Amino acid sequence: MDELEDREEELFKKMMSKSELKMPFSDFEDIVMIEIEKKEVRHATITKDIKISWVFFLIGSVFGIAISILLPLLENPVLGVRPEILAITFQLTFVIIFFTQIEVFIKLLKKN
Repeated sequence: MDELEDREEELFKKMMSKSELKMPFSDFEDIVMIEIEKKEVRHATITKDIKISWVFFLIGSVFGIAISILLPLLENPVLGVRPEILAITFQLTFVIIFFTQIEVFIKLLKKN
């Protein structure tokens, strides 16, 4: 019985020695840890940038809505363009930009 256990132990040691990972470079672990720390810093910076972009998106949206309301109230043409046409053009542009940016923000929230 002891002989069988010795063989199993020998076999186990052999298998474990084969599973040992060889590092490609002596400082491989240090390089990997530095890369991980850089990614953590980038993630924190990206999160901060996303918060700032939300603030400016909301400010831009408020100004866009205000301009959409104020443009039809103009009585005189602006640069030879009637206020109604100018308002519709601005409103269409605003809506397209607004919804594309909302889509981008939703994708960013799903990633984080």
